[in-house]
Amino acid sequence: MWRIIKKAKELSDWLSFAWSILGWLGLATLVTGLGATTIATIGTILKGLPWPIVVAVAWSMFVGTVNLIALPAIFIALSKPRTEPNATSPKAQPIPPPVYEAWRHVEKFIVRDAARLWVGIDPSSGARTTEVDAWIEALCAAIRKGELNFIPTKLSLAFAIPRKEELERAIQNQRAEANGGTTVGRDHLVTFAKAHGYRPKFLFE
Repeated sequence: MWRIIKKAKELSDWLSFAWSILGWLGLATLVTGLGATTIATIGTILKGLPWPIVVAVAWSMFVGTVNLIALPAIFIALSKPRTEPNATSPKAQPIPPPVYEAWRHVEKFIVRDAARLWVGIDPSSGARTTEVDAWIEALCAAIRKGELNFIPTKLSLAFAIPRKEELERAIQNQRAEANGGTTVGRDHLVTFAKAHGYRPKFLFE
């Protein structure tokens, strides 16, 4: 009796080991599914069911086994992030440099165009970089502090000629509210650049 139990224990260990190997190889699900398919098919035959039902049961069990095997691969494929570059996305176009020979003939600039020219970007590109934004703020701050002169916009008074005090007040308001659309003259920019040791190419030969 003890020998039978010992043999059964050894057989159980071998079966457990074999099952582990199948699991590592990914075959445990296949073996289980095929076993279940075989048992279900034999059961329907022994019960004397019609052959179409036997075939339907066997086929459905087999398809279920295949789906169980494929399910982990589907989950892995869906969980992977898409790292492929978008082939349809447009490539970034290089920012064109200014035509300095032409811009040296221009006498008036708005601040945002002057800032682009200051860092070597053609204003017609409309490019906004961190350098451009920094120089827009720097030039506006210089206008507000009186370090950079500007060209005030005309007052729109339809029925009266403004007095000197009103003009001065309006100019001070425009100075305090300087922005990227404020107009500056070439001579203003040259004076500011010389005072701070700058030599941007659009102002100097």
